[in-house]
Amino acid sequence: MKHNFNNIAESLTVPTFVIDINHVVIAWNRACELLTGIAAKDIIGTKEAWRGFYLSKRPCLADLAIDGKERIGELYSVHGDSKFSEGLHAEAWFHNMNGKKRYLTFDANPIYDDDGQLIGALESLEDITEIKQTEQHLVESTEQLANTNQMLNAILNTIPGGVFWKDLNLNYLGSSNLFAHDAGLESPAELVGKNDYEMPWKNWAEHYRSDDREVLKTRQPKLNIVEQFENINGEQKWVLTNKVPLLNSHDELIGILGSYTDISEFKAMELKLIAAKEEAEKANQAKSEFLSAMSHELRTPMNAVLGFSQLLNTDTEHPLSEEQKASLSYIIDSGSHLLGLINGVLDLSKVEMSQTDVNFEPISVHKILSEVATLMQPEAEKNAITIINETTDIDTLKIEADYNKLKQVLLNLVSNAIKYNDEKGSVTLSCHRSNTRLRLNVTDTGEGIAEANFTKMFEPFNRLDKTNSAVLGSGIGLTISKQLIDLMNAEIGVYNNDDKGLTFWIEFKQLL
Repeated sequence: MKHNFNNIAESLTVPTFVIDINHVVIAWNRACELLTGIAAKDIIGTKEAWRGFYLSKRPCLADLAIDGKERIGELYSVHGDSKFSEGLHAEAWFHNMNGKKRYLTFDANPIYDDDGQLIGALESLEDITEIKQTEQHLVESTEQLANTNQMLNAILNTIPGGVFWKDLNLNYLGSSNLFAHDAGLESPAELVGKNDYEMPWKNWAEHYRSDDREVLKTRQPKLNIVEQFENINGEQKWVLTNKVPLLNSHDELIGILGSYTDISEFKAMELKLIAAKEEAEKANQAKSEFLSAMSHELRTPMNAVLGFSQLLNTDTEHPLSEEQKASLSYIIDSGSHLLGLINGVLDLSKVEMSQTDVNFEPISVHKILSEVATLMQPEAEKNAITIINETTDIDTLKIEADYNKLKQVLLNLVSNAIKYNDEKGSVTLSCHRSNTRLRLNVTDTGEGIAEANFTKMFEPFNRLDKTNSAVLGSGIGLTISKQLIDLMNAEIGVYNNDDKGLTFWIEFKQLL
């Protein structure tokens, strides 16, 4: 019988062994040797068939086929039915003698003689390691894909805006929850296959699809598109949209990915600001026109007052008394100051109304500073101030500006430097180069001011703490100066000197 079972087992290509009624191994085929790493001669005749599959003694499935099927649940995890009609089936990982971990299916069937007596059991095995590994890999990949999708959905639905993607025919493939809700749908799944003509924003569908086609054609992103959008509730919004080409792992174009952010509040604020700016500009224009008209109207009678006052002062046929002359001098001084204020307001209104023409020409720095120094010399001497011109050796330096307007600015700066200087102080005119820039400086030796008040000096009618001082002024000279400098594409500024006083500077691009 043993010989017959050996022949039967050896004829089988699957690993197979046979045990008798006493659990002694009586057949162990070549396939079983290769699977377990145990030779037939080392195991036939023993009751240790288990050594081929387990690290410690335990019944094989063939042993249970002899002793009783009811114990299978205690020892094995059953997965499906046996291929034998009366047999047992189980599956498990095991380590063979070669140290390899394999996944096997076990099928055992009792063997009966011609009289129906149980004489042994046959067990066949099948190595399905690769199949099991593939299944596990598929399960792991499915779980990983599910986790990735879950994370992607979490990211999409956390972004403070809508996200969508379309195929090459511009039909929707998916979206974030927010986008689907704006379309009046319960979930992104309902969006798949639809196009923009079927959406609440169908009135803008062709506009959107035109951008989509451009992205697909050029394979280039189209970013920061400000456009209108209408949701399912009929609410029209302003959105900032970005669209990029959608590529697969082979860098093949498969569609378009887009996102948008609701900027309705910012757009409404922008429109309000534009409207407010237009209103302010209209109000400013009206103010400038009013000041211009009033200045013209006031200047005529003021010229008359000053003219007749000067005639009275110089009348030799009917001379005034000394007391009358003293009173008249107050009228002339105050009138001259008031006329200066009127002229200043008129100049300011002209600049603000853009009625000032700028004529650019090459200007010698030395020439214009020397002319300003000469013109201001009498006023400086009257106030015991020394004017120092340090530009005598740089006559070749030139800038491009409007000569008369630049001279007006420099005269104003030098006049201020004289008025607000210390007794027997000095005013220095200088310039220096920095790369392609040329800076003109007017430096005084007065008290200076706090740096926090620098910007206030250029505000109209703001004389800081000099309003009630004995030094007369309108407070608009620096305002006009800055506006004239801006018109000449230059810069003006001020800083406190290290030792004493202020330095006002004007910076131009140097002519080479």
